Amino acid sequence: LIFPSEEKLPPFEWSWEPFCSTELCAKHRFVKHFFFCLVNLRNLKKKKKKIEIYYLCASAIHLAQPWFHGKLSREEAQRLIIQQGLIDGVFLLRDSQSNPKTFVLSLCHMQKIKHFQILPVDDEGELFYSLDDGHTRFADLIQLVEFYQLNRGVLPCKLKHHCAQITL
Repeated sequence: LIFPSEEKLPPFEWSWEPFCSTELCAKHRFVKHFFFCLVNLRNLKKKKKKIEIYYLCASAIHLAQPWFHGKLSREEAQRLIIQQGLIDGVFLLRDSQSNPKTFVLSLCHMQKIKHFQILPVDDEGELFYSLDDGHTRFADLIQLVEFYQLNRGVLPCKLKHHCAQITL
């Protein structure tokens, strides 16, 4: 990403005021994160740093997806899937509570809820996500979800229906 005539632009200062609630919803966290990345891209001079910020932005694109539930405990994930119905392929993704910087895919299969750790894989400075110790790699969580919607892979069934977020 290169901004036209970025040399002429004044330094940008911006503050984020939450407008949904005291805790930002996933879509607003994504907008905030993406905007922060764009501002940093504009302010950086070195090409390498611009590439790093670009990948940082790309790695957070899942925050706006309806299947991503953020900081949700294992028990809360199970409760949401049960409320949705114990149907094969009902799923959601969430942040791992036990292992920071990783994610968990919670999936219903044969009326049981299973949890699969999504591990980040670093390959020569490039970050990928994987469910199978790096054999199948994805640049972001959206690619991972789309792959497992079409292919069972290491999962007991394909991802069919994302679990809706319930707002109180």
